[in-house]
Amino acid sequence: AGLGDAARALLHERQGRDVVVMGAANVGKSAFCRKLIKEMGNLDSRLFDPAAAKSSRYLPVESAMPGTTLGMIPLQAFASGGVLYDTPGVHLSHRIIHRLLPNELKELLQLRKRVGTYVAPMPSEVSEKGVTYLWGALVRLDVTQFTPDVKFVFHGPHILRVYSIPLMDTDQQIDLQEEEQQQDDSDDDEQSQINLFHGIKTVKSQGGLKI
Repeated sequence: AGLGDAARALLHERQGRDVVVMGAANVGKSAFCRKLIKEMGNLDSRLFDPAAAKSSRYLPVESAMPGTTLGMIPLQAFASGGVLYDTPGVHLSHRIIHRLLPNELKELLQLRKRVGTYVAPMPSEVSEKGVTYLWGALVRLDVTQFTPDVKFVFHGPHILRVYSIPLMDTDQQIDLQEEEQQQDDSDDDEQSQINLFHGIKTVKSQGGLKI
């Protein structure tokens, strides 16, 4: 099913009523509204609606940054009456991206296309009793059992650096500095300015990982 199928179902079910597009933040609600109106405003489309053609000049902003849509946006998309509403996203507490501070999120999204692959030190090289991998300050992976040749590969934004230490206890605290990590001469200038523990302020303020 594509946009055309969604638009046909929407027009069939609405029966003159308003349409409100709702969902979690940053899942593409504004993008859906933009594409829907463009489809309905296309003279060659079977779904053509003159009201949508007129509204196509005033489309909602599409952005990767959650919180771009601050209020309900009425879009006059139906000549027969009724309004299409784009809405702010619902923030879900279990999604990391919804819990970060604005500056942390901005840094992460700005660099999300600059992803890379990092092969972490093998658990057997860190500790025979187990290893804790910290991916920035956002992800903790405890490895309690492993074969001698097992490896862990992390793929994501360069700003989320991987730190490996002997296995932490549940209530153990470690002393890690928040300032930028000093890099080897082989690292590039951009990499040398990246905070190893991205998201540390959010995690500490919300009582998460004890760093």
